[in-house]
Amino acid sequence: MVRIVIIILCLVSVSLQAQNKEVELLIKNLDVNYFLELEKEYEKMWVQPQHEEQFIKEFDAMTPEYLNDIKKYFKERYTEEELKEITQFYDSELGKKVLNNNQGFIDVAKKAYSEWIDDYMEVRSKLMHGDYQRQ
Repeated sequence: MVRIVIIILCLVSVSLQAQNKEVELLIKNLDVNYFLELEKEYEKMWVQPQHEEQFIKEFDAMTPEYLNDIKKYFKERYTEEELKEITQFYDSELGKKVLNNNQGFIDVAKKAYSEWIDDYMEVRSKLMHGDYQRQ
């Protein structure tokens, strides 16, 4: 019985290590660290020079927790085999194209949402001020 438990624990450990490896590859393919660096550089523009070093320390201190949250997200939702398939996709030419065009999609989505919210606020204003309210 003890041997069976030990074998099961070993298999689970090997499986978790493989899943961790796949998550690491996926995070690398998604350029998560690159986008974090871009965000840090962008935010540094707003920091007074005398506070830049402290800002960088605080920003960098948050990074491991952020990465762990992303890893946890993928581990909770995908099996090792699914993570391999996702990684293979992002290694493919089409996957690379999706990643390269992702920022353009985000920009378009933000713009569309901004325009939508403006229209929505106008409609909501009519609702709140009586134009569309039930009598």
